Amino acid sequence: MYIRKNLMSIVILLTLTVSFLPRQIKNPIFFLIFALCVVRTIKEGNFNIRKKKGDISLGVTIISVLLLVYSVFNMIINGLSIDSLVRLFQLFVSIFLLTASANYDWNDKDIFLGKSICQIVIIISFAAWIVSGFSKNSFSAIFTHTGGLGGAMFVGVTFIMLRENKTLIDKVLMVLAIILAIVANSRTMIGGIIIFYVVYFLLGKIGTKKMKWLFDVVILLVCFIPIAYMRIYESPLKDIFNEFSRTYFHKNFFSGRQHLWGTLTQLILNRHVIGYGLDVTPESLLGGTWSSHNWYLQVLLQMGIIGFVLLILLLRMIWRDLLLLNKRQTIISAGFLMGVLFWQCFEVSITQNNFPSGIVVWLIFGIGLSEARKITPQNMNTSKQMNR
Repeated sequence: MYIRKNLMSIVILLTLTVSFLPRQIKNPIFFLIFALCVVRTIKEGNFNIRKKKGDISLGVTIISVLLLVYSVFNMIINGLSIDSLVRLFQLFVSIFLLTASANYDWNDKDIFLGKSICQIVIIISFAAWIVSGFSKNSFSAIFTHTGGLGGAMFVGVTFIMLRENKTLIDKVLMVLAIILAIVANSRTMIGGIIIFYVVYFLLGKIGTKKMKWLFDVVILLVCFIPIAYMRIYESPLKDIFNEFSRTYFHKNFFSGRQHLWGTLTQLILNRHVIGYGLDVTPESLLGGTWSSHNWYLQVLLQMGIIGFVLLILLLRMIWRDLLLLNKRQTIISAGFLMGVLFWQCFEVSITQNNFPSGIVVWLIFGIGLSEARKITPQNMNTSKQMNR
């Protein structure tokens, strides 16, 4: 009875703390999260598939099912392996966590729990920074790399923003989180946080109806980034970008990705329809310890154009549903989505690799969808008036 009553609280706790658990027990925790989300979706879900204009979830549901079916098909065609089963399972966890989160009627207590966990991480990380002597060189605090710290601070800022009544402590910790992202020299996360705040501001001021085009523009831009990155490396601008990055972030702008992304592009073109399989990584094809460092290229490499289009369509459907209501939680989740799109230009997190960080993303998307699910003719009219 206790577990059933507090099921989503347990999911929040596990989702936000799995990053800090020993590697050998992370997969069992993922399975537990998956099982709890399945139970929540099947037994207690109230997220009906609707077909009326303005209602939500039909597009998200259809694309999610197609994506999971295609992933199974891809795994069968390209060969079954333990790694491909793990990748498939991680995708299932992501989808069901999104569904369970969107099904749930989030209340202030739930948001407070998530915010409190994030604030504890911020405080511990800040304390570690003090102990380090206020390090300014790729500080990672309690995480294994700077990207982990930056991602945690991004999530922390978002969860604090989700709380309607913010205290002075909340505001101070948001500032500390941003400072920690900066001292981590996490350029990707700094960019993601800036985009999050800009989009949140624009949606609040201009209205959601007038900003529906933004997702398509951002997707085109993030897909263009690897091309621009490689072209800049071959141009006279190379030294200017490197000098700027060394001055302000204490590391080169070009980290070797320009060579890897060129090679991956050729591999993708050779098998562009269905990809090489869910278990394939640059390391398995090229040797060494390479990582794609780009979620979009990784998806194309593994699942081809079909899988890539389905995943982008899923994110596009989430964006569309989030913009149905001009409410605080929906536009915060929408701003977070835009920041995540930029984040994944240089990381592979939301479905694999740094998966403990990635599953939190789907939880936050679901929080926004849960608010959008409450749409009624009355608040639909109110939202239209705010959008004029």
